[in-house]
Amino acid sequence: MTADQVLEVLEEVEFRYPTDEEVRYSLPAGLVLHAGETWWIRGESGWGKSTLMTLLAALRRFDRGRIGYRFEAAEPPTEVTPESWRVRVGPGLWRRIGFAFQRPELLRALNVIDNLELVGGKLDGVPLFDEQEWKGIAHNPVWRISGGQIQRLGLMRAFAGNQDLVFLDEPTNNLDRRNREQVAAFVEEQRQGRAVVLVSHDESFIESLSIDRVFEVAQRTIASGGLVRRLVEAEMPFPARRSTDPFEAAPAPISP
Repeated sequence: MTADQVLEVLEEVEFRYPTDEEVRYSLPAGLVLHAGETWWIRGESGWGKSTLMTLLAALRRFDRGRIGYRFEAAEPPTEVTPESWRVRVGPGLWRRIGFAFQRPELLRALNVIDNLELVGGKLDGVPLFDEQEWKGIAHNPVWRISGGQIQRLGLMRAFAGNQDLVFLDEPTNNLDRRNREQVAAFVEEQRQGRAVVLVSHDESFIESLSIDRVFEVAQRTIASGGLVRRLVEAEMPFPARRSTDPFEAAPAPISP
């Protein structure tokens, strides 16, 4: 791996769920993510975009393959294999990686501020909340805030620890138009100098970002045995299409 490479799939990665062995999820060898790049993974609902993203993030122990991570030019890369997963994957690796899931994993026993500061870092203010809203929820337990507030809190936490690599899974879920606009501006600002991988169906949100590469989740049937293989395939570098109002055709929010 070169100094500016944050992630590289060194050997093809494969994974199967124990409850669904007929479907195989694959990451092809040669995928390389550089510092400062943003990737978009897209595809049909239910085809495993989130699964493939968690494989890239080493959140799952895969069945075979090898992924390298490098966050400091002076340090050797961390190479993760099925055999080394339990040893090399943990706080030492994950403290350099930010995650914002479709349903953010927050600690119900802690309040909003404690959940934000759990990653050991801070942002410049609270950019996804106005002052009055933040004062109203800052000391509340997280189970008392709305789905949209939880979504924004999880997104802020993904960037709060100065992480080098950030994964975002449907970051505009549960948000209305105004909050989607704020999230788009926040992600565009925070992604500078970082490597970001995101999954989103919200093309209006995507059009407001500077996307470097697009990956399509393809599904194929393997001739021998009829197994289904789902994998990410790179398209041409993708310049974000910008419009005067990128949120004009955005989907209606699920909840406030």
